[in-house]
Amino acid sequence: MSRPYDLKALRAAAEQAIEAAKENTDAFVSFIDWESLAIVVARYWADDDGDSGYVVTIEECADDDGPIRRFIADHLAAAGFPGVEVQTEW
Repeated sequence: MSRPYDLKALRAAAEQAIEAAKENTDAFVSFIDWESLAIVVARYWADDDGDSGYVVTIEECADDDGPIRRFIADHLAAAGFPGVEVQTEW
């Protein structure tokens, strides 16, 4: 990463991405609880091999929902947060 991300700004951008997804629910065919869909955490991680990155975790969505994860990741990249991993969980 070339610059550290502000985690509160990353979370806010992810919340905006969820709102954008809610405007286009027909594009997503897997199990999503649209009423409860929310960001659990935006976090930075690093390991002892020198790898690091950012993750946004969204709850109330199927764990294997690739389309919503791609939608959120694309929205984050367009908002200035490229390379963020998006995880989904029930």
